[in-house]
Amino acid sequence: MQIHCLTDITVESPDELIEKLSDVASRITGHPKDEILTSLRERERLSSTAIGKGVMLPHIRVDEIEADYIFFLKLDNPLKYVSPDGVDISFVFFIMSPLEKKTEYLRLVSSIVKMIKNESIYSQIRDVHNSEELKKVIQDNLLVKGITN
Repeated sequence: MQIHCLTDITVESPDELIEKLSDVASRITGHPKDEILTSLRERERLSSTAIGKGVMLPHIRVDEIEADYIFFLKLDNPLKYVSPDGVDISFVFFIMSPLEKKTEYLRLVSSIVKMIKNESIYSQIRDVHNSEELKKVIQDNLLVKGITN
């Protein structure tokens, strides 16, 4: 599994956010940007991936990657978006997993939801602004859940 954290991300719209996610994921994974973009748009069309507390959790499975990827973006200004609690989006966890690893993919999504529900972990994510420190917080808490190596 690879975890990539980016801070101080500026986006003006949900479409721009999805473009940004696709660009970052494509550069890091080598997977075609247009395929990621199409998958993300389709995922959001099915139902919003905003989970509350200012968090969006888009997740897709794709062919031709061998590892799970988590891309965490901390937005510099909250983004207006439909969410269950009405809170604008400040944090994005984007999960990109291999098509054939459905069980691991579902466990990863579930683990991130549990991290967000845990006030202590959520506070750490909210208060840390350094990419490497954020990566450590995420990695340590996924490790607790038995997901990372």
